[in-house]
Amino acid sequence: MATTKPRVDARGMQSFGIASPKDMLEKLRFEVEQPPPGSGQREMKFAGINIAVTAWHLTEWIAVELTKTNRWPEAAKVLKFNFPQQNAEDREKAFMDYAKGDSPEMEAAESIANASKHRERRINLFNGNVHTPDGSQTIQIIVLRDGGVHGMDVSHFGNELIKRLERTMRQLGIATE
Repeated sequence: MATTKPRVDARGMQSFGIASPKDMLEKLRFEVEQPPPGSGQREMKFAGINIAVTAWHLTEWIAVELTKTNRWPEAAKVLKFNFPQQNAEDREKAFMDYAKGDSPEMEAAESIANASKHRERRINLFNGNVHTPDGSQTIQIIVLRDGGVHGMDVSHFGNELIKRLERTMRQLGIATE
């Protein structure tokens, strides 16, 4: 069983006033809107990374919200998923794994967020099914999953993440507006 390390709520001091999952969702919406149509590769690459990082971290904000409001039993019923009972960190990690498995977009968001943060990844954490090819005319995110290829541009990637995260938040009773 994992031991829980002490945690501190850093929202007030280190997040520029972003204080809730709703605020993080608004940040994600902003990032999806940022690159105007016809943007170049540089802008789209940066937007793709920003979208992935915010979407992936929003899953953590949702998980912590479930912990802070003691809503894990309701979440398990709504999502039809048995979360571990050991401690908050195990439940939060399980929720993030659940979110990653819920869609190719979130699977890509996790991989891109972590690859853009860490130059190298431990082999057991590297997802070889997610690709962001460089040098093509358009910036694409490709996920090999369920025996198929899921290809999407940055705008589609961001909009699908917003839809899925909004749906999950509404299902869990977390404000989206």
